[in-house]
Amino acid sequence: MEAPAVRAAYYAAFHQGSHVQKVQRLYRYGLKNILNYAVQRDVFHVEAAKLREEFENNKNSPAGASLLTKGIERLHSMEHPDGWILNTSYGGSKWQRNVPIPDSVSITLDYGKEPKY
Repeated sequence: MEAPAVRAAYYAAFHQGSHVQKVQRLYRYGLKNILNYAVQRDVFHVEAAKLREEFENNKNSPAGASLLTKGIERLHSMEHPDGWILNTSYGGSKWQRNVPIPDSVSITLDYGKEPKY
């Protein structure tokens, strides 16, 4: 279950912006993907350090565009099948559970004092 806006934002993350922005987004999505697999923080920190080291080793590489493409493909191939979703986000367990009151409903704050007829 995925909203079209979520799909469009995910697509835009890797297809719009400068090279630096795309690399930053790839790193961010990579960290989120690691967190989906490694829930314990000590394991997450070790895996995050490995990812950071990999990015630092390829920082000034002349083959930046091809590395970015390979990184995006690798991220897509390693995505968690049931990733973490915030409970109040689209697809979460509390999505639209507390729907805001429509404007057509009026709230009277007279605490039971009804008009006299």
